[in-house]
Amino acid sequence: MDQFDFARPALSSSAKPWTAAVIGGGFGGRLSLTALTESPHFELTAVADLRPELHDELTTLFPGIKTFTDHETLLRECPPDVVCVSTYAPTHVAIAEAALSLPLKGLLVEKPLSDSVAAARQLFDRIRQRGLPLAVPHGLVTLSAGQEIIRMIRAGELGQLRLIEMQSPGWDIINAGIHWFHFALQIAGLAPVRSVLTGCDGSAQIKRDGMQVETSAVTYVTLENGVRLILQTGEHLTSNGRGDPGAAHFRIVGTGGLIEYHAWSDRFWLVNATHPAGTEITREDDDRSQHQRHLESLLPAMADQCAPQYQNAEASLISLEICMAAYQSANHRVEAQL
Repeated sequence: MDQFDFARPALSSSAKPWTAAVIGGGFGGRLSLTALTESPHFELTAVADLRPELHDELTTLFPGIKTFTDHETLLRECPPDVVCVSTYAPTHVAIAEAALSLPLKGLLVEKPLSDSVAAARQLFDRIRQRGLPLAVPHGLVTLSAGQEIIRMIRAGELGQLRLIEMQSPGWDIINAGIHWFHFALQIAGLAPVRSVLTGCDGSAQIKRDGMQVETSAVTYVTLENGVRLILQTGEHLTSNGRGDPGAAHFRIVGTGGLIEYHAWSDRFWLVNATHPAGTEITREDDDRSQHQRHLESLLPAMADQCAPQYQNAEASLISLEICMAAYQSANHRVEAQL
């Protein structure tokens, strides 16, 4: 499986920017709004948000855009080349389906694709059948350090991959796990999932993003290729990895070495045959946001220079499936088979 390319695209003096609109003016929507504004490859034209009190703020932040209170009117009156769906997960499918009625050139849908695995799969299959370039903006895979880790594992620089351990202090399975599993699946080459086994403690009645989530949990995932993924989440968890004990930590173990990596960092610790005592590897990033990198990664397929690549969206969908299976496993005290 080829690795997705998030390199900065070349700017052609004759290329006309693709028009783009954003549905949802909240946190995720503003990430896309900012990315579109800062990229020379796109022209931000409109935003839709149900809350009219936000419109003045959005037009101040992003001068010249048109504002709408519903996505149907935006798509009818201001049809763009690219749509970014940045609303709550239960609304993603209906809005993306409406956008698909246009002759779109590209689509971004925030993660998760839906609050239902079946609905997310149905939407993804329709997008793929149409051959439409799709971005699902998981940030870790766009970072140079993350890209280098994926490359090294696939090149066999740790020998045969055995285990990816993830520790996520202060977070839960659905809000954080979907990101960590996405990155782990990319490292493991999107190997199919065999089973998910989870134990949860819900005693603290914690709510996050409007959902009641577990106080702490351990999720054990077995992949068909024998690799194990272990995610530990918890309100009072501390990481035992190198560096910040409050940061999300990855420990990637192969038959010939290991990597320790704090999520979002530009460096990681490597031990292998070449570096038996261990060494720090640094990979610096350019100044683009992670959303801008995702959007600009669509450009070659939008311009018909290559076929769309869907491994990031596929990994996001599988990550959602793992998270849902984790809660099923914990609730029914069974090992969930996928």
